[in-house]
Amino acid sequence: MNFKSKLLALVAILFFVIAGTASARTEYDDILFNGYCTFDQDITLNKSITLNGTTYTSLSPSAWDDLTSPDANKTHAFTTYTSIFTGTSTAADQWNFQGLGAFGDVSIMRIEQKTGNPTNGTVLEVISADADADPLLITAAGATSLQVYGSGNVDIAGGTGTIDYTDFDVSADGAVTLAGDLGGTMITLTPSAAAVGIDASNAT
Repeated sequence: MNFKSKLLALVAILFFVIAGTASARTEYDDILFNGYCTFDQDITLNKSITLNGTTYTSLSPSAWDDLTSPDANKTHAFTTYTSIFTGTSTAADQWNFQGLGAFGDVSIMRIEQKTGNPTNGTVLEVISADADADPLLITAAGATSLQVYGSGNVDIAGGTGTIDYTDFDVSADGAVTLAGDLGGTMITLTPSAAAVGIDASNAT
């Protein structure tokens, strides 16, 4: 088949495709264009096409488990777009970020409000839809150190720690229980000269 016949056949095929009329496809080994060619519709490549010495191959979408490691640091700027990641697995953790090796003074994951002038935003929000799911659980060395229950109760556990507030209030019907410290002083109060160390009063 000479060039003229091939070109006429290609034009006929494109006419049927653009007009929306089904037609049988014909494959050719060589098609040569010596000028510009404009296509008003999408073109699907089943194999490859070479333009000016560069071959372009039609690629199929990669499955999630076929993604390879990046070859350099990457920055993904979503600008004003939002992204939602969903998972339905009930057999294992749905999303797991792991830090491997003897990494130094770095964070496995860092969430930072870096620029801008927010007025009422939230840097990190953790939500449970019902009381059966705990919105936050933090473990250290295999032991639970902080747990926020779906009911709103909070447990903090550890060896020693410091609570540093300017004012610390307990609700009207709340109670504070202090277990005895067998190794030393249970409670130490160091008020300033103008402050009252203890002010306890009860009708009974």
